[in-house]
Amino acid sequence: MKKWFAILTAACLLLSAFAMAEATEASKLPAPEVVSELESAEEEMAEPEESEAPEEEDGEAVEAASIPEAEPSPTPEAAEPEEYEVWFEEGFALTLPEGWVRYDVSDEDRADGIRYILGDGSGERLLYILLQPARVADIEALGEAVENTDGLAKTGDLSFGDTDFVAFIDSRQNASCVATLWGNDLAVFMFTPQSDSDFMLTASKLMESFDIL
Repeated sequence: MKKWFAILTAACLLLSAFAMAEATEASKLPAPEVVSELESAEEEMAEPEESEAPEEEDGEAVEAASIPEAEPSPTPEAAEPEEYEVWFEEGFALTLPEGWVRYDVSDEDRADGIRYILGDGSGERLLYILLQPARVADIEALGEAVENTDGLAKTGDLSFGDTDFVAFIDSRQNASCVATLWGNDLAVFMFTPQSDSDFMLTASKLMESFDIL
């Protein structure tokens, strides 16, 4: 996971007009330049270790986003699942499905740009929200970065909550992602596993709920 974000972040650091340079290390987004340079950078990075599903936090309230505990109350059979809107301290909101929880973010992951890890409580369907300093001028440059990064497949230019996003898939990480420029940061919403079609419908609905202050 970190290897993937390292590729995009590094390229974005060195992107200018139509060119990008080498990749460094981080956690979840890519960028362009010559394929050989990206491959060299990847070889220098150690293969990511298999990580266990993040452990759920024991009932701590989220300062930036009030997300409930992992054990949701059973929903009556005929009742519609309840959704709830959560505002994050960065100034955006998502409407989360009933039963979604927040997982602890380690100091190491936080240093790599991961701000939040959310999921349906199973530990298998996860949304990572990352923010890293941006080094691209605009959303068009970000799109070029994705298109020119080996291993990523751009799937479109989208808009949620009057905010432009670049959508792409990283098949190596089994992840579907959308990225945007958020102030001076590069913001990435990474949904995994991408191979879970039902979860991808949830991911689409989640991003459609994206709102800003």
